[in-house]
Amino acid sequence: MTHKITCRVNRDHSSKGQKIDADGRDLSFPNAEEVFVIQMTNQVAARLGEDRRSNYGRSYYPTRGVLTTKRTKKG
Repeated sequence: MTHKITCRVNRDHSSKGQKIDADGRDLSFPNAEEVFVIQMTNQVAARLGEDRRSNYGRSYYPTRGVLTTKRTKKG
């Protein structure tokens, strides 16, 4: 018996163009699978008190130390 394996390429680009930075770069996730994975990752991050992800961009900010994601206090 022979089985035929079909490989489908995920062509769902529904999130493209939703996150554009000031320089015009598209920071959106390339497909629905990555959107789903990041949603699940953010659920775990919320429970751990860690930063959430919304795109491939970065938001740098000063922290209280190397072992925390808490921002430094102003003033």
